[in-house]
Amino acid sequence: MKKPQGGKENEKEVTFVDAAIILVVLCVVLGAAYYLTSKSIIKISVKGEEFGYTLCVSNVREEVANQFKEGGKVFDATKQIEIGTIDSVKVVPHEDVFLNSEDGEYVKEQIPERYRVMIHVTSNDAVVTDSSVTVNNYELYYGKTCYIRGNNFACSSVLWGLDTKEGK
Repeated sequence: MKKPQGGKENEKEVTFVDAAIILVVLCVVLGAAYYLTSKSIIKISVKGEEFGYTLCVSNVREEVANQFKEGGKVFDATKQIEIGTIDSVKVVPHEDVFLNSEDGEYVKEQIPERYRVMIHVTSNDAVVTDSSVTVNNYELYYGKTCYIRGNNFACSSVLWGLDTKEGK
């Protein structure tokens, strides 16, 4: 029997290209392991920090304003996740700014039978970093429109304020 032309059929050689590929894969794996165990990733994944924020619900009737109770749970209405517990509720008459057609100036007027509700909410499951605040993977930032619900209410609100370390 003749041996096939072309040489070595059962011998395997490690070439320079094979060694380079192995080296690149090893570097990627070691780099990923270092990144995943670095302090910044560990800091972000730690949960359980207490954090408070204020939501503003505007232009609601008295019946709706009275539904916000201290100790009540607040949920995000779209994602169906808990975002905290109500600590305090402040109800004030709703005011808005209108253009006075007679003299062309803006005036602030109280809207009859309408209220603004300021709700302070606290969560024990916040992740606070230098650049963001999240509660149960729900990002919080000034001016965010939050669609919230509780036992007896569902409405839109605006994130009015975030507690800071200095403000606690």
